[in-house]
Amino acid sequence: MEANAYNEEDRRSFERIKLELPIRFKITPENIVGDFILRDVGANGVGVVSKGRISPESNIDLWIEIPDQKPDLHITGKVVWSKEAQGEGYRAGIVFDRLNLMPLWRIFREIRAKATD
Repeated sequence: MEANAYNEEDRRSFERIKLELPIRFKITPENIVGDFILRDVGANGVGVVSKGRISPESNIDLWIEIPDQKPDLHITGKVVWSKEAQGEGYRAGIVFDRLNLMPLWRIFREIRAKATD
């Protein structure tokens, strides 16, 4: 890559790890609810796939279904981008409202468990 080349990846503060998990969401204040598929996760946000476009700047609540027999992980954030993805519907990037690494240990534990399977 050229030294002055720029893309979405360059703006990330933390590495993203690929992981596929179901997510329920609610966009506020419109109270739009639905389901996503988590595609990747990092310390400050997630990448998701949806059936429809989500407006950037939307406030969003996420409930990530982690198969560890505990309640779904609840995280709040904001949609920073959304674009059509050929054959997948729409992709979107969501940044967490605050950097809180403690709840994310459940996701990273799931990643480690899948890597050793």
